[in-house]
Amino acid sequence: MQTIQTRRAMIAWLAAALCHLVETLHRTFPAAAFVGLAADLGADAAAMGLIGSAYFFIYMFMQVPGGLLGDTYGPVPVYTVGTVVAGIGSLVLAASHSIAQAFIGRFLVGLGVAVIFVNVLALQAELFSPAIFATLSGWVAFLGNIGSVVGMAPLAKLCDRVGWRRAAQLLALVSGVVAVVAWVAGRPFNRKQEKKGSQNLRAQAGTLFTTGGVKAVLLSYFCTCGPLMAIVTLWGMPYIMSIWEVSSAQAAASLGLIPLATMISAPLLGTLADRLGKKRPLLLSCYGLQTAALVALLMLSPDKASYWTVSLCCFLLGIPNSMYVLFIAEMKDRSPKEMAGFAVSVANFIGFLGAFILQLVTGWVINLVNGQGQITGVYTTAALRAGFGFCLAVTCVGFVACYLIPAGNPRGTN
Repeated sequence: MQTIQTRRAMIAWLAAALCHLVETLHRTFPAAAFVGLAADLGADAAAMGLIGSAYFFIYMFMQVPGGLLGDTYGPVPVYTVGTVVAGIGSLVLAASHSIAQAFIGRFLVGLGVAVIFVNVLALQAELFSPAIFATLSGWVAFLGNIGSVVGMAPLAKLCDRVGWRRAAQLLALVSGVVAVVAWVAGRPFNRKQEKKGSQNLRAQAGTLFTTGGVKAVLLSYFCTCGPLMAIVTLWGMPYIMSIWEVSSAQAAASLGLIPLATMISAPLLGTLADRLGKKRPLLLSCYGLQTAALVALLMLSPDKASYWTVSLCCFLLGIPNSMYVLFIAEMKDRSPKEMAGFAVSVANFIGFLGAFILQLVTGWVINLVNGQGQITGVYTTAALRAGFGFCLAVTCVGFVACYLIPAGNPRGTN
């Protein structure tokens, strides 16, 4: 009987993790559909940045509320309803004929997926021993990055073949099917968490932000997550297509190497940090790699390097993209045990705040240099390099902030 219950729990957890996979498919959709989406809506760089940032805007603000909803109703209905809402947003996007309508569609997608990841982990904590929590979290991240890989080249090919509108409709259908499976599998295990009384979030925030090293950790996380998200989910596609004159499918294949490398490196990086007992040296090494890869992409051109060199740079960017594992661990280490969940929510908020701001500002920088360009085919090389240069500058700020993170932490767990 115990074996059957454990097997059912594993099925419920796997179904929940599939919701996270769908989440990452939604996240990368604008990059895969960039050419058709921009052309159909007549969107310039700033408008595409606005559409892309709608997802991250609501996602970051829903981090803490998403956790509170899970506490109130249990995690299962929250992540299943969130998956359905994301599907509805994808349908709105598919039917859009203006920038405002596309923004609303992506806003709904972000609203839905924002509550998935934290509640998948909440169900995981409910079902399994803390001794295997990190291992299972690694597999959740693995599945999420499968979604990111599929959401690049394969999804771009689908958009080329059936059109971006039909692809968005198919993604909505997949969202609905996965939500139903997750609800049926997870419902028997849904538990409302016992309320612990009202907590003063302002007092919690004050305690957290006065802890040594927290501000440097958050600034550094902002400066790595923002540029990488802006490149993977939006601006990397037109940059590679225009400068190396390759198809959207080829550009997506190169960008798809970023989540592939993340999928491989994230569990390895976490294991290495645990064995070394230190995170800061690994963070600095990853930041150095991110800086070097961005410099290479910024300086190289078709007459100096082949398309395969670009693909190698994208793969190398995927390794620092897994730094979120270390940053979240740093935040947990530097917060009291009873505030660990709040600390992780703050870290997620800061990371996606970086993604939101960098998508917008990178678009503005490209528009400023480009002038009157409307779609990806008429972005000048100077404009695209200016956008990437801005991402590199933000990365360098994060490198300095990472260096300022204290080697130890107040709780002595590093």
